[in-house]
Amino acid sequence: MTTAVTVWEDFDVPAHARGGQVTLNLYDHLAAYAPKRPGAYLRISSDRFGLEAGVDRQLEDAEDSRSRLRWGPFAKIYRENDTSAFKKRKVVKPDGAIDWMVLRPEFRQLLADLAHGVIDGVIFYDLDRLVRQPRDLEDLIDIVEYVKRPVTGATGGRMNLINDSDRHMARMMCVMALKSSEDTARRVARQHLSAAQNGIAQGRIAYGWVRKGERKVQLVPDETDVVVRIFQDFMSGESAYSIAKAFNAEGIKPPAARTWSSTMIAKMLRNPRYAGMVSYSGKHRVQAATAGDGWSLVLFDDEGRPLLGTWEPIVAPKLWSQVQFEWQRRRQKAGIKPGESGTAPANRYLLSGILRCHKCHRGLVGHKYKQRKSGKIILNYMCPPSDRGGCGGTAIAALTADSAVEEAMNAFLRKQLQTSKTGLDQSADTIAALQARLDCTGSLPAPGPAVRTTPPCACCPRPRCWSIAAPRTGPCRSTPLLRKRSSPPASIIRTSCPSAYGASPPATRAGPASPTRPSPASAASPSTSWSPAS
Repeated sequence: MTTAVTVWEDFDVPAHARGGQVTLNLYDHLAAYAPKRPGAYLRISSDRFGLEAGVDRQLEDAEDSRSRLRWGPFAKIYRENDTSAFKKRKVVKPDGAIDWMVLRPEFRQLLADLAHGVIDGVIFYDLDRLVRQPRDLEDLIDIVEYVKRPVTGATGGRMNLINDSDRHMARMMCVMALKSSEDTARRVARQHLSAAQNGIAQGRIAYGWVRKGERKVQLVPDETDVVVRIFQDFMSGESAYSIAKAFNAEGIKPPAARTWSSTMIAKMLRNPRYAGMVSYSGKHRVQAATAGDGWSLVLFDDEGRPLLGTWEPIVAPKLWSQVQFEWQRRRQKAGIKPGESGTAPANRYLLSGILRCHKCHRGLVGHKYKQRKSGKIILNYMCPPSDRGGCGGTAIAALTADSAVEEAMNAFLRKQLQTSKTGLDQSADTIAALQARLDCTGSLPAPGPAVRTTPPCACCPRPRCWSIAAPRTGPCRSTPLLRKRSSPPASIIRTSCPSAYGASPPATRAGPASPTRPSPASAASPSTSWSPAS
């Protein structure tokens, strides 16, 4: 008599699925995992001489902890020497939003590597070396909860962020560390204000005085002559750029750079210390210093008079004041509003700063000139000369480059719109969005036969995300778009697309990928050429 086959005997269970058990003591189970490719994070807030002795000692302790925990050898070591985990910087995001955050590239790389499996565990020296801002700690905790890999300290009782109790303790300790940093910052800021009110020079000593040693803040005759000449030439009608260009041509050595620049000259013209007045822009100032306004840096007494420093001035206060009024007059004539650093070049040249010189990789800038014979205005993108950090050896017609980019975007949007209307994508919102983008681009003439184009990157079809270059590897960074058939590429674009740097495009951060954008599978290969008519 044969027995009937039950439903559980009619199939085989793979071996790897048989281990899918559950446990009531999950965190101990996860903490017992021994990473094979751990990473070590080391940080010191201040290292004036760059000896890196502090991070070397931290590495020794991390190695000792790794061997006692029986983890594998360190796959990556993240060193941030002379880096603060407390001070925030103003950051402008790709979508134009402004944020204040701590800039720690190695810490951010650690988060990315842990999330993508490059490392499968982290040993840090101590929690106050790892984070000082709760925002950074929460970013790390989010990844730890997702990948379920240990992140433990070499000191402080072996805190492991894989455990929920240790995570809550880390949050409280991080807040206390932040309070300690804010207390220190408050005391230091008060000390700087007191020194400024007493006329003592704070921060880096400017060009024109001795910057180190026993003769600190004493005048340097050769440098003072250069400073006086800067102020006098500016009042005689010269611009900051022309002054810097003349100094570079004469071989005058700049304070702390390879060549003089217009930015360097502009900062010197606005510095009130050259007139013997105290400059202060610390946290005790009620209103922050205004961009392009030297008077906003001056510290005044209770009677409204500028405070004078203990150092010897280089220019007369009257000359410095005249320079400030002349500076504001020129800004108003150029249409620059108070508080703005300057006009946006993107309003005049579409690809200025995006195109790159193929020789020195300096960003090309928009330039126009008039032909002597015909009087015609010529627009092009050119590499700046050597005195401005370029080589001056690359130029491309602005009309050719702009037309190619705009025509390629037009063709790409038309193709996407046609695909949506033929049934592959029936979304009305998609069709409306594509039609709106296509209407914004306008009708443009087709590029000449000497130009060939390829589709833009798959993440976002914006002109500033596209690349003009020879074919390279990697998503979005260097998709070939425009090349001359008879000569090598004239220039290279480096994309400003947020997806190239690990961030999501602004339109897709709140949810899934936008249907108006092609998938990576549908995007053409970087080595495959296509014409706008295809």
